[in-house]
Amino acid sequence: MSRVLLVAGGNPSDWPTFEPATYDYFVGIDRGCLHLLEADLPLQLAVGDFDSLSREEYHFVQETAETLIQAPAEKDDTDTQLALQEALQRFPQAEMTIIGATGGRIDHLL
Repeated sequence: MSRVLLVAGGNPSDWPTFEPATYDYFVGIDRGCLHLLEADLPLQLAVGDFDSLSREEYHFVQETAETLIQAPAEKDDTDTQLALQEALQRFPQAEMTIIGATGGRIDHLL
């Protein structure tokens, strides 16, 4: 079974310990894209409205990500919901792990 790691924008110091080699696919969610790259992990799919990134950070993510899905800033779903939906579409049988999802906004946790 494939394993997908989805990384949201929460502080990397709060990430649980994990072994990157056990994951087959890496998804960055908004600021989580930058966190993946800063941790020297691959960014295979970037999803979000990227409102938490500076222009320079966004361009770095845009240039580095294998695939980027830009969401509108005004939307009904959170970036995390959109990323999870996209990952489930691409890998319906995969085990999904989300880290960095408790970045301080309770509406992103619910």
